[in-house]
Amino acid sequence: MELLHKSSEVKVNKKYIPIACGTYDLIEQLIIKKTSFSLEYYNDEHEEIISGAKAVDVFSNDGAEFLKLESGLILRLDKIISIDNTTISSCKINS
Repeated sequence: MELLHKSSEVKVNKKYIPIACGTYDLIEQLIIKKTSFSLEYYNDEHEEIISGAKAVDVFSNDGAEFLKLESGLILRLDKIISIDNTTISSCKINS
């Protein structure tokens, strides 16, 4: 399964779990302000990775949402654990 990559092709092989709207807003603000932040996420091997990051774009593709970092890394939003030590939660959808 391809979760992280530097390619412009984005593949989604596992069901995407939407993130909370407030988190999406936070990511958009980081992009607009060009702010660096600490990022904790799961890589393809499901290992926790912590690094500094700067977001340049957030986009949707094939039913999932992705974050593109200045480094070129593209990360599916539901693989993010935390941004600046704020835990990311999934969106609660009432059915």
